[in-house]
Amino acid sequence: MKTIFNRLKGHFFFGLISCLLLSGTAFGQDGKKLAKEILAMTGARTKIVWARAMKGMSGKNWEVLKEEYELMLFDTNTGKEKVVLPGPAMYGCPWITPDGQRIIFTTKIKGKKADMVQVVDINGKNRRDIAEGFGHCVWMDPKTGVQWVYISVGRLMRILPDNTTDWVKDRHSVQAMYKYRIDKPSVRELAWTGDSSIRFRVSADGTRAGSEFGWPKAGVANMVDKKSWKRYGHGCNSMIAPDNSYRFFHMGSPVGHKGILMYDAGGINKRNIWFKNMPGGYKAGDDSWIPKWSSDVRFLTIASPAAGKRSEIYLGQFDDRFTKIIKWIRITNYDNQDGYAYAWIQPGLGFFSGEVPFRINIPAPGRGPWKWEYGDGKKGTSGKHRYRKAGDYTVIARQGGKIVKGTIKVLSNPPLRVLRSSLLDESHLLIKFNQLVMLEKPRVKAKSGLTISQVSMGEIETDVILKLPGKLARNDVLELTGVYSQSASRKTFNRKITVKRQAWPVNRTNLLLVLGKNEWDRFYYDNNAAHAFSSARLNPMGLARINNTGKIDLRGGQFTVPKTNQTISEICKAESAFSIELTITPGTVTVGDKKAPRHIITNRSGPGNKRINFSLFQAQSKLYLYIKTSVGPAQVALTDLTKSTANHIVVSYKPGELICYLNGKAVKKVDKLKGKLNWFSQSKDLIIGGQKNKKTWWGQLNHIAIFSRVMTAKEAVANYRAVKKTIRRIPRIIVKAKLTAKSKIPSPGDISPYVDSLIVNEYNVVEIIKGQMDGKKIHVLQWGLIAKKHGPISKIPVGTILVLELEAKDKHPELNSEVIRNSIKEDDDADIFLDVRYH
Repeated sequence: MKTIFNRLKGHFFFGLISCLLLSGTAFGQDGKKLAKEILAMTGARTKIVWARAMKGMSGKNWEVLKEEYELMLFDTNTGKEKVVLPGPAMYGCPWITPDGQRIIFTTKIKGKKADMVQVVDINGKNRRDIAEGFGHCVWMDPKTGVQWVYISVGRLMRILPDNTTDWVKDRHSVQAMYKYRIDKPSVRELAWTGDSSIRFRVSADGTRAGSEFGWPKAGVANMVDKKSWKRYGHGCNSMIAPDNSYRFFHMGSPVGHKGILMYDAGGINKRNIWFKNMPGGYKAGDDSWIPKWSSDVRFLTIASPAAGKRSEIYLGQFDDRFTKIIKWIRITNYDNQDGYAYAWIQPGLGFFSGEVPFRINIPAPGRGPWKWEYGDGKKGTSGKHRYRKAGDYTVIARQGGKIVKGTIKVLSNPPLRVLRSSLLDESHLLIKFNQLVMLEKPRVKAKSGLTISQVSMGEIETDVILKLPGKLARNDVLELTGVYSQSASRKTFNRKITVKRQAWPVNRTNLLLVLGKNEWDRFYYDNNAAHAFSSARLNPMGLARINNTGKIDLRGGQFTVPKTNQTISEICKAESAFSIELTITPGTVTVGDKKAPRHIITNRSGPGNKRINFSLFQAQSKLYLYIKTSVGPAQVALTDLTKSTANHIVVSYKPGELICYLNGKAVKKVDKLKGKLNWFSQSKDLIIGGQKNKKTWWGQLNHIAIFSRVMTAKEAVANYRAVKKTIRRIPRIIVKAKLTAKSKIPSPGDISPYVDSLIVNEYNVVEIIKGQMDGKKIHVLQWGLIAKKHGPISKIPVGTILVLELEAKDKHPELNSEVIRNSIKEDDDADIFLDVRYH
């Protein structure tokens, strides 16, 4: 598409063009063509508001919170772009009110410390204050038609020295979120009392909200009790759907800022939606920012690529089941930043979707009697109707000469089926369904004859937990009745379930924690939960990541596993026994020493060694165990670690017996430790990885399990054999190569709020030490920024010959969620590798 809104240049036209911009004059046929394209997609009048960095301004702020923007609007009714409010000023988080008549935004007032939420008519007139604070979203009460804006008071959004943004607390104010009546700002109501992020949006009925409740904890809040929320994932740019489907998305691994992670109501059916096939200046691999659901659930806006002069506004359309983007329209084409857009689409009767049989109950669009046509050949006198066949329908309400339309999408009704069955411990079997389910007089019959009488709901409403009275057979077939879907059709489950025991761990008796290679095989025993087990979440710090083989790759960083330690500490203390199993691949054979050990996995209740219950750590080439007992702390050298092969470790303890197994063989036995496990129980988060600064640990872990019992030698051998079969190795190439070109390392502000960035560097291969490689010139991904500081590559000059350990980039799809910068000359013939010798 040619330039749509590019301003004409030249001294002669300057005054004329400025006047035309402010008055909203169209730019020839391009604007009209764009309007037709948008109308063909949305089917209704569409208005899009955004902030545009002015000429001469940096235009690099992700949240458009600097005072260098003007407020822009495009309206399909006129095919014109216009400046609603001039700049330079701050126009943060702009929204169009539900009636389509006004714009809400956050700005700065000269002489005032606090930000101010303001409202202005679409034509730029009648600008006025709402309240001090930060405006998050707009909402119309479906019962009263009253329009509200949600505002955080007592907290300010500020630009920090490194160009990132964050909440700054005002200690003189109450820190809470209120909703204010837009037409009468003196009326406000308390809306939320907990943490939130800059992005916070409520559902159509006002009962739920989506946000990060303390970044990067993304999830959905209960707006009825105003304080509780449920975590769905880990990331940023969170948002709940504008209807009452309660769908939710956020950005995060593995899509990074190249897509979104979408969930259905309740956090189920998580899927990746990648941004691709976008027109204009978008390039594959570009990051995007501020995905924002429009007023119509079918559409969203984004700014891409991210921030800076290339950033443009795009309007995208979801498919029927919200699994992908099926169409993009580029809205802007300007030579500076366009960002933080929101699209208002004239609602009519609205858009509704559901599965067969689908019932609608649409309120009349006005007072008095209306005649209704439902689109399936039937008519009525109200908005109530039931669709019995899948298809697309247009519902019409008529009153005299008035005609109001709505869109109905009726989807097919998939059967209720089991996605997977998982043995949690020896007493609990998880059955996960493809839909939300409910239980009514459930019964289970096992082919093996095992009597299962206790059936309950799991952590989320797709999960059913079976309480087992005995050991589950290696293979069994279950008949489960009394399970129904929560859909309007109330589907029943009437299929047999084939259940297989997982190969690892072979014995799940007294299992307290397992961190397997798949997300569904990471959970912990939760003695405070009715469903017995809860999902274990791995929260990364620094460069710690989970790679595509499911390994925990520390890279000198850490993972915390929230809420796990207290149960582990209390139960192991009560049993006075524990075992820990994990597979360790150190980044280097020798690291640290006894004075400065490198912790690998630690259960602690506070800072310092005195608050540690147990820790596995590396000093030089040896693996050590630190353990607290009733007779005092003990530190035991267990075994030497090797780098060439993975080290499968089992450490098992009870008073008078400490045994360590390496790859199924006993390598250490101590019988002098007699004390009971006198462990602190206040600890909450298990820590995986070393400490900050110079005490970090580089390496990989996988297959982690903790038990409140000792492990037998036979079991240690069986677990090692099971793990060995599942370990996938990525081919590694070791070369001697000459650094010939380096990409520019970005500043922290250029990638905020992220703090780490890979850069692409060019090398010429001098010698292949191990493996095979075609070609002499290669491009290598190396860490340019680590925690906002320059990585080791920054100190290495061009021309230096290095020994590199490389793995092909295409073997690491998890890198799609990383910030990658490349300023060297592109070369399609150069293969791209990841430097895995990080340190």
